[in-house]
Amino acid sequence: MKLKLSYVKPVFERLIPVVSEAYSPDGVNIQGTKFYEMEHNAIAAPTLSFDYELDNGLGLKANLFYLNSEQGFSLKEDAVNDDLYVYFNRGDGDEIDWAVDGTFRAEDELDVLVADIEAYRKIGNVEKFLTIGGGLRYVNMERRFHATESSDPDRFVKARHKIRGVGPKLSLGGKFPLYRDIGFYINTSGSLVAGNEEQKFTSDDGQGKVDDTLKIMPIFDAELGVEWTPDINFAESLTVRAGLEGQSWHGGGGWDFSNGNGGSPWFDEFSWGAIGGHLSAEVGL
Repeated sequence: MKLKLSYVKPVFERLIPVVSEAYSPDGVNIQGTKFYEMEHNAIAAPTLSFDYELDNGLGLKANLFYLNSEQGFSLKEDAVNDDLYVYFNRGDGDEIDWAVDGTFRAEDELDVLVADIEAYRKIGNVEKFLTIGGGLRYVNMERRFHATESSDPDRFVKARHKIRGVGPKLSLGGKFPLYRDIGFYINTSGSLVAGNEEQKFTSDDGQGKVDDTLKIMPIFDAELGVEWTPDINFAESLTVRAGLEGQSWHGGGGWDFSNGNGGSPWFDEFSWGAIGGHLSAEVGL
């Protein structure tokens, strides 16, 4: 059994300019637009793994990964931030614009669950080996956005993007000795998940674009680092690892702000990923 705790930062191909500031020093002409972007902070994300391996190097492995990241943003209309406007793209060709007279608030949440099961073949010995595997990956990913403005309690914007699917996964990894009980490891994998994609935009002005389509999404993972395998008495083996990792979700949902007004909390075919580090402990029984 293996428990890995990652500390990763979600990174999006396009950040979220939740509000723009139209400022006019002469009080008449708007002379520019300033974007305020929401950026997620690093967050802890656990992975639980179960591994059963035969003496001939054949094995079966199951992984469960969970990530939940929330980010908030607020901006108050005052003498410093004067003439604040928020622009949203409904996704159906229409736009929503708010003149902020109080405080603008927005929350963005990312929720990800990944489950893998795969068979593998280990080639080599305990100190130096190559692992080749293949199996299935299940994904349940949802991203939610909610914005309000204090001067009008009934004013709101909500957007939701959800993907749930399954697909094939291939993996390649290895371990190489460095010094005594210390080694270097690297693991990579790629999967192609197909499933249902739901996108929805709603506001106090009514419902915008709604999509419910088939989605095919490539996902790539990689990790590398050093491991320590000390001699122990309470179990057959103990492996402690520390390293770096990254994920890439191609077309996993970004925010399209390419429209002329500058802001649109609408999910499109943009990508996101996660980068960071991890610590793990694996006990062989």
